[in-house]
Amino acid sequence: MRSLSRWLLVFIMGMSRGASGGEIHDAVVQGNFEGVRALLDANAELVSAEGQNSLTPLHFACMHRHEDIALLLITRGADPRKSSGTGDTPLHLCASYRQLRVVELLLRRGADVRARNSHDATPLHYALYSGEATIVRALLAAGADPLARTRQGSTPLHEAARTRVVSTAELLLAHRVAVDTVDDYGATPLMRALDPGISRPPEPMLSLLLDRGARVDNRDKQGFTPLQIALKNGLVSAAEFLVSRGADISVRDARGRTVLHTAVIGRLRDFIRLLLKRGADPNAADGEGLTSLHYASWDGNAELTRVLLGAGALANARDARGFTPLWYAVRLSRGPVESELRKAGGAE
Repeated sequence: MRSLSRWLLVFIMGMSRGASGGEIHDAVVQGNFEGVRALLDANAELVSAEGQNSLTPLHFACMHRHEDIALLLITRGADPRKSSGTGDTPLHLCASYRQLRVVELLLRRGADVRARNSHDATPLHYALYSGEATIVRALLAAGADPLARTRQGSTPLHEAARTRVVSTAELLLAHRVAVDTVDDYGATPLMRALDPGISRPPEPMLSLLLDRGARVDNRDKQGFTPLQIALKNGLVSAAEFLVSRGADISVRDARGRTVLHTAVIGRLRDFIRLLLKRGADPNAADGEGLTSLHYASWDGNAELTRVLLGAGALANARDARGFTPLWYAVRLSRGPVESELRKAGGAE
């Protein structure tokens, strides 16, 4: 999936490489305030000079976080509604780069708070991606649409959930946005809070959304629930949290695997114990007839073999081909597992 965050990163990198569109663009990128002012004094029309991708000096000032230069350009008549070749306005970029003073001045000078770029993303989407609550608040107060969707169907709440900044999600929820709205992939904000690659822990955002009525067992277009997504993305603590909030531990994926199967495959010892304590069936078979004990045997994990046997796993369960866990242990030379299975009465 090509997320807003990935597209924004590619866009910024590409535009930075093409920043030398003219003398004033160079001065802006370098943060040379006096140089920019001198150039404008000599030729006021340079305030609207376009470089690569139709970017103006104001776009560059916002992209490179030169707030003083951005404010100068605006007071010298820079167009607050000017779109780049990809549809980004200065407001998009300043919202993304957390420049509150510039955002406020742009809004006072007539910037379009609902402007959309080529991906249909608004400045509000960008502000939420940056996680800056003060800018989100300013945009909403200026009339930003809390229900706006990108081309992939992502709403502002999806973006807030993805970044896991609770304060921004609270601002949106105060506008009565639907907590279980889905994007084009069938994902709810609760699911987006489980996206990989974010350093903030997901549990506070999960808690907020669930407290506001999000359903814990919705499925996306691939059939995954939030619990399955958490495990798929390696977020074990989030998976534990979802279980504590009532997530269905009997759900199956497209291969018929239960959450317990997935946990055994991932060697998640503590989570396996939690699932068993919550009533997970150790004898549930997947689409190939394999139980969790088959997988533990296959993996050569004697400790999990003991745990599963202790929870009532059948030592002689047979898969769709008629093979028992011991059959796999013997053929794969899993000596410690073989010993545990034989002690439990296992046969080939």
